[in-house]
Amino acid sequence: MNRLFVAVLALASMVALGQSPDVVPFVEFRPTWTVRSGAKNLFHYYDEDARYSLVGLKMLLETGHRVYVAQRVERIDNSGDPDTVDEYYVEDRGEWRVGKQYLPFGRRGLLRETVLAARIDLDFISDELPLAVAACDGGSGRPRGVVARLGRSVGASVATGKHFGIQATSFTAVQAPETATGVGRGHRLILGLDAARSFGSGFATFEAVALREGHTAADRDRALTEARIDFRVPGRLPYRVGASWARDWSDSRDYFAIRGELGTGERISYSPVLRFEGRKFASFGLSAVVKL
Repeated sequence: MNRLFVAVLALASMVALGQSPDVVPFVEFRPTWTVRSGAKNLFHYYDEDARYSLVGLKMLLETGHRVYVAQRVERIDNSGDPDTVDEYYVEDRGEWRVGKQYLPFGRRGLLRETVLAARIDLDFISDELPLAVAACDGGSGRPRGVVARLGRSVGASVATGKHFGIQATSFTAVQAPETATGVGRGHRLILGLDAARSFGSGFATFEAVALREGHTAADRDRALTEARIDFRVPGRLPYRVGASWARDWSDSRDYFAIRGELGTGERISYSPVLRFEGRKFASFGLSAVVKL
């Protein structure tokens, strides 16, 4: 993977020859204290939605091309992506992207995986119906194939190939990040539908995925949905509250979450998340989000 990292940087350097790129380093820490049912207190540098703490840089070239590199502060156990680098790519925003990146599936609420890929974005029939297509290859036992999403506020997605749905960043609405299936597992086909709508100070999303053609007997067919709603609370300090309901229709299990986000300044906010499996307490997490 280090050689791929060097290759992307070399490509960026070739594009940047003779130019004065605008380089911006960034830091995004998410130290999180978590209490889980039947477990000890935990502390990690990723939150309950498996969003990593990152350090990296953004480079904007005179041609308009953009280079992005993000390094993880901590890896997640059992993930199908054990790399320390989260993303590294070169892109012409809205046109194409080459490098390791999050795949264009749904709203990245249920299936959210980062893989070495080449992506193109284009209009299907009209600019109101955008199409994103990515051919990806994460290596042996990792996601490999084609992923596509069609639509804007309402969309349909497909991932076809090998080993999709194995990373800790996927399906966090119904499982803890550390319980991801890992390398060599997953499904050959995942279908998805999603929708989003704004109203007043609120924003609602819905996602549904169907997992088919598992690689092992343990990777059975599954159907998952998640409905989520978030509100911005007016006041001097930015504050949001939200709730979600997810269901694993294969097991007839329901998962609920209540969350908030309190900003104490431009660069620091706090995000508590309380989760339930049915009527039973599942976990409580408190993250401090620091952006520099």
